[in-house]
Amino acid sequence: MEEGTISLDAELLEDISTYLEDEISLGDEKLLKLLIKLAIKNVRKYRNYPDTYTEEMISGDMQKHYGIIFSAVRNAWNKQGVEGEKSHSENGMSASFIDEPEWYSGVIPIARLL
Repeated sequence: MEEGTISLDAELLEDISTYLEDEISLGDEKLLKLLIKLAIKNVRKYRNYPDTYTEEMISGDMQKHYGIIFSAVRNAWNKQGVEGEKSHSENGMSASFIDEPEWYSGVIPIARLL
């Protein structure tokens, strides 16, 4: 990583914390870090990087998926308490949820030639 740049997970933590500023408390940082870690691992899994990719190459590619990772963390945060539900209705308010794999629908696996 170049001097003066911050890691993807640190950048995401800072931006998500700003985005959720009114909803989070001091103790939520640990949960946010976990959600960020899971979202990054999912993008890496869906990209299916070849063994020939270096960590530097993967890191550069992961930056291109920043918005998808950010959205996945936001969706996971918003879905707390209703995990496993496709929709939720309470006191006249209804909400429907996107399935988690759809959060990563913009992640295209890397093609390999046989």
